[in-house]
Amino acid sequence: MSETKTGKDAAYHREKMLLCKQEEAKIRLNAEQADWRDDTDNELEDQELEAHY
Repeated sequence: MSETKTGKDAAYHREKMLLCKQEEAKIRLNAEQADWRDDTDNELEDQELEAHY
């Protein structure tokens, strides 16, 4: 795996964790953050479905 891919994966997971922590703390997400969260949640669900079929 290339370092670029690893760096992008790490940044993705940092952002995802930050949004989850904000949501748990009842901090209101801005529209861009909420859209990104929703989009990435859908991508994860799609990947899980593809893995099963």
